[in-house]
Amino acid sequence: MDIPFHTGSSSDFDFLDGVWNVRHLKLMPDGAWLDFPGTMRHHRLLGGGTNAEEYHMAVPGNAYDALALRTFDPKLAQWSIWWLDSRFPELGLGTPVVGGFDNGVGLFFATEPLDGGPGLLRFVWHRLADGRARWEQSISADGENWSPNWSMDFSRA
Repeated sequence: MDIPFHTGSSSDFDFLDGVWNVRHLKLMPDGAWLDFPGTMRHHRLLGGGTNAEEYHMAVPGNAYDALALRTFDPKLAQWSIWWLDSRFPELGLGTPVVGGFDNGVGLFFATEPLDGGPGLLRFVWHRLADGRARWEQSISADGENWSPNWSMDFSRA
């Protein structure tokens, strides 16, 4: 399964600089959606070609922290994004999603095992007006039909 190629620029994530409140909606294994709050702090690093986001997930009864790490490859005009979860440090960085922004929408993809076969993971970033942003994660077995399983709505803290 081919990963779609999307390009970007090293300033794509500058709109996230600072501190945010986050509303999470995450699909649970039983099919129910878990709605919980959190916070995020975004930092530009290494002159802007790298950035990191520190997350606190206020999941009821199971709060945890996570980190999104991004690096920009100027030769490919493409970002790589990794996710670190404090609950599973043994998983390390893993495989990144890769991509970029076009007209305020960021598309990022990675291959991901799905039900024992190949699948795709997709992140979609939306730059919204009035100090807001939205992130969505979906999975697909065919690259055409997408099933959302997590979203984050951001508002300035």
